[in-house]
Amino acid sequence: MTRSTLSLALVATFAAACGSSPAAVVEMPDLAQPAPPDMTFDPGPYPTGPYGVKQDSVLANLTGKGYLLSPEHTDASELTYQSIAIDIIRNNPQCKCLMLSQSATWCGPCNAEQSVLVDAVTADPSFCVFNVLVEGPTPGVRATDKDVLQWNQVHGQNFPVVGAGISTYIHLPTPEALPTNVVIAPRSMKILSIEAGLGPNTIDDAKALCSDAQ
Repeated sequence: MTRSTLSLALVATFAAACGSSPAAVVEMPDLAQPAPPDMTFDPGPYPTGPYGVKQDSVLANLTGKGYLLSPEHTDASELTYQSIAIDIIRNNPQCKCLMLSQSATWCGPCNAEQSVLVDAVTADPSFCVFNVLVEGPTPGVRATDKDVLQWNQVHGQNFPVVGAGISTYIHLPTPEALPTNVVIAPRSMKILSIEAGLGPNTIDDAKALCSDAQ
């Protein structure tokens, strides 16, 4: 038998053997699969000024001393008094609309709207609130640390609550009445509207304004 004849015989024998059972299927990785999405969220640096306190202005990065509920601290009695900047809202990827609420403990409507805001944030995490207690129990007198603590203990807000220190106060829109609610686009920190109190459609209108601003 020649070498070529032997080679053909071996090939035929191998082919017959392979044909007696199905060939094994090797799963190859799909190299065309896209990379997993980047789950990090970086809103970038706080928008630069010039800052202002009127509609269409960019709000400064207000910072005040107060209390903040978080996944780690869900009991108001465990909260620590700390410095909180409004920029914390921009670092929440869920937040699509921000309401800066200015309140006073002597103000009945201010007290009444807290439960509405708490319910709104609970129902829709894309709606965020930053509450500044500008006055305590006496009209015209700036809220003290004790006032801020009592305010938070009474209402149990699920959003940041701070007092209006001097540096915060000068960057707040001047309220014509309390409560004053300022609607802000959280990424640009642009003031979209300034309203006195909460009407039946205030929160829905705020969300619509924020949606249009994106």
